[in-house]
Amino acid sequence: MKSGLRLKDIRLMMHIGHLEEERKTPQAMSIDVDIDFYQPPKACENDQLDNTICYDQLIAGLQNLCERSRFQLLEHCAAQLYTYVKAQLSENDKVMIRVTKCNPPIPVLQGGAQSCYGDTTTSSRTCEHEVRV
Repeated sequence: MKSGLRLKDIRLMMHIGHLEEERKTPQAMSIDVDIDFYQPPKACENDQLDNTICYDQLIAGLQNLCERSRFQLLEHCAAQLYTYVKAQLSENDKVMIRVTKCNPPIPVLQGGAQSCYGDTTTSSRTCEHEVRV
């Protein structure tokens, strides 16, 4: 049996950008987290929050990380978020992170800019999610 959790369009403000000028003002970012559990959580059987990952706590941790960090690149941001999420899970669980800069400072780039980072077993979903900006 397979089980997973997908957190879509977590909207956070971040200091991110290649140039210091761009990092001065927090920017709207959208984060997607895909988790493929190696074994379905016991919560699938007993309906108890203690037997799965609490996504409210996971999101709070992501928000804390984003608030205290400054990133130059989407790629580095995605890798750092991946490392945080992986540390909250069992060793064999798989994760894919997507980070989208909703309003990049490039006038002709209207759909945002996205970086993906994660385990290869989830790569079939890499960067497929469409974010409304």
